[in-house]
Amino acid sequence: MGKGGAAVVWLAKELATGKKVALKQFPKPRNSSGQITQNAGFLDPTAKIEIEMGKLLFSDTSVYNGYSINPKEFPGILKIAKLYQIIEESKDVWLSY
Repeated sequence: MGKGGAAVVWLAKELATGKKVALKQFPKPRNSSGQITQNAGFLDPTAKIEIEMGKLLFSDTSVYNGYSINPKEFPGILKIAKLYQIIEESKDVWLSY
């Protein structure tokens, strides 16, 4: 779907439901030869912010049907892509929206 300074966004289909999702791919840092660096747990600051905000705004345990704040009081939350899943692999971190 697109490429920015920190990530690539792919259009995908969730196999269980058939629902379309956006997958945002954040590569882990690599050295000049392309190998994952010793600091593989480090992510781009953009990815860290997106993960923390997603955890803060969207929760399966919340009383507002997956939202941490009431959409009736704050309807703007419905305009924000909902973070569904964080998938960490050896080379990349993927965010599913």
